[in-house]
Amino acid sequence: MAEAELIVLSDTVSLAKHASDFAKSQGYIDEGESVYMNEDNEAAIHLANRGKSNSDRTKHISLRYYFIKQFLDDGSFVLSHCQTNDMIADILTKPLQTEQFFKLRKVLLGYA
Repeated sequence: MAEAELIVLSDTVSLAKHASDFAKSQGYIDEGESVYMNEDNEAAIHLANRGKSNSDRTKHISLRYYFIKQFLDDGSFVLSHCQTNDMIADILTKPLQTEQFFKLRKVLLGYA
């Protein structure tokens, strides 16, 4: 599971970099400010922060998937752990139980 999360994170970081550069050029983000990326898989966070694998289970992951390491090192991005129950994107991608749906709907609409 961590491998899949790392691959998606690697593919997403280039889009996030372009978006953050645009936001900085428009004055929405200060130049020295880091962009926080939420991840719910702690193993993927550790793999991205290390930039390499020391486990037999993840040695097959290509170097291109550690693309995010350069942005973590220069401070452009900060990976932070987000509990699975607090992932806002779940409302758009998964069927949710009633309480979870209402909770994420309030956050998405700005009521919470």
